[in-house]
Amino acid sequence: MNELLLILLVIGAVYFSRRVQALERRVRKLEPVAAPAPQPKPEPQAAPAPAPARAPSPAPARRTVAQRPTPAFDWGRTLGAADLLGAKALAFAGGVVTLLGVVFFFVLAVNRGWIGPELRVLCGGLASALVFGGGMWLQRRFGRTYSGLAAVGAGIAGAYATLLAAVSLYELISKPVALVAAGAIASVGVAVSLAWSEEIVAGFGLIGAMVVPATLVFEGGLQQIGTAFVAIVFAAAAVVAVRKRWWKLLQAAALVSVPQAVVQIAQAGSPHAGIVALALAFWLLYVAAGLAFQLRLGTSLASAPASFLTGGAVFGAVATALLYDGAEAGVALLAVAATYVALGAILFVRVRELALLLAALGLAAMAVGVAQLLSGSSVTYAWAAEAALLAWLTGRVRDSRFQLPALAYLGLALGHALAFEASPVNFFTDVPHPAKGAPALAAVALAALVFALVRRSWERVAPKGILRVLEPALAWLDRHERAVDVAAYAVAAATAAYAASLCILELFGFQDGHVVVTCVWAAAGLAAAVRWRLGFAWLAVVVAKAAVFDVLTLTPTRYGISLAVVGGSLLAAGLLTEALVSIALSLPLVLAGALVLVPGHDGLVLVGVGAAYVALAAATFRRPDVATLLWILGLTVAASGEALVLDGVWLVLAYTATAAGLAVVAKTMGDRRLQAASLAYLVVAALITLVAETPPSHLVMPIAHPEDGLASLVLLAAAAGMLAWSLDWSERFRVAATWAAGALGVYGASLALLEAAQRLSPEDVHTNFQRGQTMVSAFWGILALASLYAGLRQRRPLLRGGGFVLFAVSLGKIFLFDLPSLSSAQRALSFLAVGAVLLLGGFFYQRLSAQFDAQQHGRPS
Repeated sequence: MNELLLILLVIGAVYFSRRVQALERRVRKLEPVAAPAPQPKPEPQAAPAPAPARAPSPAPARRTVAQRPTPAFDWGRTLGAADLLGAKALAFAGGVVTLLGVVFFFVLAVNRGWIGPELRVLCGGLASALVFGGGMWLQRRFGRTYSGLAAVGAGIAGAYATLLAAVSLYELISKPVALVAAGAIASVGVAVSLAWSEEIVAGFGLIGAMVVPATLVFEGGLQQIGTAFVAIVFAAAAVVAVRKRWWKLLQAAALVSVPQAVVQIAQAGSPHAGIVALALAFWLLYVAAGLAFQLRLGTSLASAPASFLTGGAVFGAVATALLYDGAEAGVALLAVAATYVALGAILFVRVRELALLLAALGLAAMAVGVAQLLSGSSVTYAWAAEAALLAWLTGRVRDSRFQLPALAYLGLALGHALAFEASPVNFFTDVPHPAKGAPALAAVALAALVFALVRRSWERVAPKGILRVLEPALAWLDRHERAVDVAAYAVAAATAAYAASLCILELFGFQDGHVVVTCVWAAAGLAAAVRWRLGFAWLAVVVAKAAVFDVLTLTPTRYGISLAVVGGSLLAAGLLTEALVSIALSLPLVLAGALVLVPGHDGLVLVGVGAAYVALAAATFRRPDVATLLWILGLTVAASGEALVLDGVWLVLAYTATAAGLAVVAKTMGDRRLQAASLAYLVVAALITLVAETPPSHLVMPIAHPEDGLASLVLLAAAAGMLAWSLDWSERFRVAATWAAGALGVYGASLALLEAAQRLSPEDVHTNFQRGQTMVSAFWGILALASLYAGLRQRRPLLRGGGFVLFAVSLGKIFLFDLPSLSSAQRALSFLAVGAVLLLGGFFYQRLSAQFDAQQHGRPS
């Protein structure tokens, strides 16, 4: 197979040599024909005839044929069918095959042992020189052709391959001499590429030379000297690429050189001076190439050099990770970071966007380096200090873009502190030394405070180039600067509170410490809520801690204190800021804490808490909304407590007394909402009285003591009358309350008559009950007559109407109840009594109505 390749190479060389000779002969034949062409019609009689004869001289024709320029090679243009089948394809194939021929020649010679090392190198050098010289001759003789460009590039690459074989495979020359020779070859390649402005020369010569060490890897491994050759060739390629702005060339050079450099660094057993120098050389070359290319393009940061610089930083980090471990890797990364930061500082005034990119890369490397170099809280301290420094630098240089890395460092510091130094586990579990991470949290809090205090927005010019991607984030930060400041203050306050809490746990122990922490947090939330609404968010956190953690973890007395303190803080915050939700939420916490702290006296606790809220309502009567809510909460809780402590008439007494007192206070203060509270108490008292104490069955069923609970009914009627007295602002409501009080009074008087019949009559309960019902019917009729007479006499329609209503009720009673239920004697008496009253009513109605009509018409009655 190798012999066949060699034969094909020889045949190809002979073919191309004969082809060139045929082209030369053709040109020579065309030159004499082109010279006399413009002189077929000489006209001596015309004066201007010689002018056209001199115009087409042979020299211009020769220039037209021999010096026709070949278009410059374009890497980005799409190849078509003509390119694949024309001169360009042949040129490419010839250059690649020639370069491979030189390489394969060395491989073949080594495998077969045909010639010695010196002769092999000599042959490779002669072949490279011949190809290079042939390309130069074609350029000079026929102008710029693809074959000439490819031949020059192949010759340069072949010279590198020959030099590398002489040093790496055969050790014919020393490495220093080889490096000098490589520099010379690179200089030739740079000079030719710049002089001709042809990217194909640089591609074949420089990129091909960098590929050569990788092709010799199977002949003994990738040698350090070979990788050094790659570094030198990359430097040459970078010079050409930067000078001519050939980004594809620089990109290709990086893609070819980086794998070889990484493999060489990874193969190194230890970070000895040679491999460190090699890695440093590659990294500095990448940094320099990216910087130079960007400076060549202008001040606006472009995506291509930005990505190249970022890749260089990644290469530096990878090389450091491959060469060093632990603290040594941290020191190396800090050195890399210092280089980027220093370059950014130097270039800040001239090219600010490039400087910002360098500073960002340096800060990123610094963060990793600090994490590698330091351990524990030291990392948090360093990152927090960097965040504070960048925040200060934002205001110092008046560039808001520095706040982005400041926020990143602040987030890293906070995350590291919470993950390692001051984990929440140390707060929620009983550990020996919970405060060991408090200093790290204090550092983070200080950094957040510095960030919040520094001004970070000015009138600025929008970023250009690749940094345009930062514009949305920067614009959002500018628009929400106040909100970001508030967030930074909140982070500072929260971390400081967390650090203080850990210290409290260290001082007081786990159980007592958490009670103190809850109290301190509640006090801080109260102080913050007075000034900022954000304080209520903190109070919500405190409520969650007390309700979820303290209740489940602490002893009853301790979590009772926590609940009471948190509830009191919510109540105080609501009173100071008129936050009704806070006041409403405070009640269950205060109640829960009080019930836990005073066990076995639930009713008294409820009454006491309700009384406290009622007292606060009275103290805040000038703030209607707050006072109303406090009245509702206090009275509701007090009523519940009274129901637990009292029962029967005493409970009715408590409720009616409260209703009457509220009516008096409402009348005095002119607060109608207290009348609504009084009505609510009356409704509850009425339900208790009419359902449990004096149900309607006492009126219609024969029992021994129908007056049981009569005191409750009297108290209820009196309270209803007091409420009616206070309703002077509404006649309709006052009349309704009066009639309700009167109905309760009639009901109570009826029960009293039944009780009197039972006590005064010596007969049995049933007979006494029937006699009492006759008395009740007569009482209702007399009362109806009195109401009717008073209404007619005083000309009050309501009293007159009430009399008619009572007459109707009395008639209904005697027909619906007395007629079927009473004995014949008692039934007759009831009918006689009611009938007599009705007759009197009719008489008085006619007589008084006639007198009223006479007075109306002026006639004597």
